[in-house]
Formats: sequence, structure tokens, C-alpha cells
Amino acid sequence: MFSGVSGRFSAVLVALGVAFGVDAAAQAPIGRPMVVGYFGQWGVYDNYFPKNLVTSGAAAQLDQVNYAQGFVTGGRCSVADPNADLNLAFTAENSVDGRADDPASSFRGDFHQMGELKRRFPKLKMLISLEGKAADFAADAQPEAREAFVRSCVDLFLRGRLTGDAPTPGMVGLFDGIDLDWEFPQEADAANFQAVLAEFRRQMDAVRPGLRLSVAVGPSPRMYPGVDLQAVSRVVDQIGVMNYDYNGPWSQRTGFLAPLYGETGGTVERSILAYKEAGVPAAKLLLGMPFYGYGWREVASSDQHGLLEQGRSIHGDRPYSYLRTLAPEGPEVMVAAPAGQAAAPIQIAAAKAQPEVAAKLPGASLQGAETAVKAEAAGGSAQKTPAPFVLYRDPRSKAPWLYDGDTFWTYDDPVSIGAKASFAVEQGLGGVMAWELSEDTADAALLRAARRGVDAVPAPRRAAVGGPVGTGQARTP
Repeated sequence: MFSGVSGRFSAVLVALGVAFGVDAAAQAPIGRPMVVGYFGQWGVYDNYFPKNLVTSGAAAQLDQVNYAQGFVTGGRCSVADPNADLNLAFTAENSVDGRADDPASSFRGDFHQMGELKRRFPKLKMLISLEGKAADFAADAQPEAREAFVRSCVDLFLRGRLTGDAPTPGMVGLFDGIDLDWEFPQEADAANFQAVLAEFRRQMDAVRPGLRLSVAVGPSPRMYPGVDLQAVSRVVDQIGVMNYDYNGPWSQRTGFLAPLYGETGGTVERSILAYKEAGVPAAKLLLGMPFYGYGWREVASSDQHGLLEQGRSIHGDRPYSYLRTLAPEGPEVMVAAPAGQAAAPIQIAAAKAQPEVAAKLPGASLQGAETAVKAEAAGGSAQKTPAPFVLYRDPRSKAPWLYDGDTFWTYDDPVSIGAKASFAVEQGLGGVMAWELSEDTADAALLRAARRGVDAVPAPRRAAVGGPVGTGQARTP
């Protein structure tokens, strides 16, 4: 399942790299491992603004924000949500700098606020995450369309040309690079997938040196048949592994969302080792961490307290900020997870197309989530009073779960996040990344745990990779 990938098209990318003078090896992440977080533009519709990154303390923990999203459609890049990104007039209360937007200004919205955030945290990097349908990516990566497609993305987001050839004030320098999220290229797309990354590298280098190119990848190299991932790693600066959705609402059996370790099936450890075995340098890899969880109800009680039991999946995901309210105060129960965790990585693409999973994808609103969960978990009966949840934890993977005799939740908490961050350090990875920031608590509990974990880097490794980098801001525990 986690064997190396074919190098069928490696010669294509090597040739492109030579032709374009491309070699991102010298641009590998330096310093301590990075903490990267995705910020969803849809958060403005649920009262989550760029300012929340300041008030929660999240911005001070971050080295890089991946802004989701820019659209890929019709052969070009476009602003995904003009209202959220450019038109929304922020009040003084909701703005980063405490000043209301000028309604007459042509540059408002999240983009303006993210610019203010970067001014407040000058070492914080900002990437635009390009997302779209797999078919659109495949068409745009074709040889006859590739150069123009990439130019549209570079012109819009890196040169700041919102309209025409003249850059829009505020857009120039807003983004420090591009994150490509093509979910997922088929084997027939392999050569074009590699070539479009090389074209991004070529055009980005022509804009200015040091722009970051990142690619989000699924939890298994086998999801990229025909792709030479070692060659890809020479072109990009970061490879963000989506180490989540190993189990979820597409399954009628409970299990861990994102286990670090496990006797069988998909785990974070197996995913990371598989990418390293496929030739990706550890320093290019970012370990993905979910800030959300999945649930099942009508789960029968057992010696494993609901783990790996049949159940009825709860629609959509729920943020950690909600799930933490279910966890009881006091001691937790350590229970070793049995063998049999579902092996789901190869099924991710199909799973994300299902309505149960679509609720967590960009544009989904979590408004009213707490009410919906309570109603659904209680079978829709307002009369039923559920038993208190008990917090259980697998002692090896540190994965938590909640169970009340009927309803089961799998998620990550500060303990499991800290364990993953420590694993990233031990493996020499480039850092960790979180999907997504609005799902954390108001005091950024998960992000702070990630920061503490990656900051626990032995002095020899700090020296070996070039010294500390980051936001330069004071951090509080």
C-alpha cells in the first residue's frame, strides 16, 4: 500500500528543471520546523476574521498562513469569493489595525486585512492556496494551456494585477508564494502535473527570488501513480501531506481520524515514511493535522468503549472548539487501540465527493453545528438526556476519543497534536500544517501545542538547519 511510486515521467521533469534552471533543493525550509495554518476565506460568514488570529494568539505561533482559496477554473486563476476577499468593509471592531475600511476603497475584505496582519507580524509569510476541480487542473496543465494558466495565477496573486496590467495597491507583496491543491491527478496527468509545477517555479522565480511553492498531497504516494515525487521535491519548497481522513463518515465503523501510530491500516507515521521512501527529503515535508473531528451515533458499548464498532455516522465534521466542550474535566482513561483501524488513504478522493464529507470543504458553514450535533446525537429527541462523555486515549498514538455509550467522536487535542509535532521534529521534517485555523479554540489551544512541540528542537538540529526563523514575535504558553 505504501510502496514507492513509478519514475515513469522523471526524465520529463528533470529536463524541464535543467531547461528552466530549476532546483528548489537550496530553498528547503531552514531553521526550526515551521508551523503552517490554513485560513479559510469563508470564516467571515461565521464571524472568524483575520483579527481572530491576533486575539487568539494564533498569529504569534505561525510561521506561514496558507490562504484558502484562489479558484482554478476556465483555464485561469481567479478570486474565489470577491465579497470576502475584496469587497467586505470591515468595521473598526473587526479589523486588524482597529480602523474601519473606507467604503470607497477598491481594496477591502480579507486581502486588505491579511496585509495588515503581515504589517503587524512582518516575518509571517502568506501563500495563496489554489483549489479547484481535478478536471480543471488537468485541462489547465495541458502543454497548450499551461504557460497561460500559470501566468494568470502569477499575475493575479503575485504581481497583484486584479484588473488589467496595472497592479492594485495592497496586492503587490501580499502573497509570498503559491500552494497548489490538485486533488488528485490521475496517472494520465502525471507528466503534466510535474510540468505545471515546474512552470510555476519558472514564472515565480522570474517575479522575484524566494517566493515559496508548496503542493498539498494526499496521505499516500500511491495516490500519485506515475509521478516521480523525488523530482517534484526538487521543484517545490514544501510538500504538505494531508495526514487526516484515515477514517470518517463514509465508513459505518468508528475509528481514528488521524492516528499517529497503529498496528494496521493508515497512520501518520506510515504516510510520512512512505513519502520519505519515495525520495522526498524530510525537510520538504509538512505533517498535516486536523483541527476538526468526526462522529458516529448508535455505537454499541464494548470493551473498547465504542472504538472500531459499527455505528451511524454523523453528518459532516465538527471543530475542535466544539468537541472540547464535550470532553469532561478530570482524568482520562487510557485504552490501547486494537488492530483493525480502517485503511482509508486511497479512498480519500471518493470520500470527499460524498455529502457527509462535503460539509468540511471550503464554503461549508459551521453555524448552528452545536445544535445540530445535539439533536442528531440524541436521535432528534429533545427529551433524551445523554450520558456524560468519557475521554479515552490510546497510550501509544496519544489519539483521543469521546464516548458516552452511544455517541463516538474522533479528533485531535493538544496532547495528540503535541505528539505529532514531536514526531515531526524526530523525523527531521520541515514542519507541521493545520487544516484549518477557525476550528481551533478562542485561545488557539491546538496551535500553541503544535508550536511548543516543534520548538522543542535539540540545539544540534537548530544549528544544522541554519538557526531559528519565524514571526519574531513574543510567544506565550
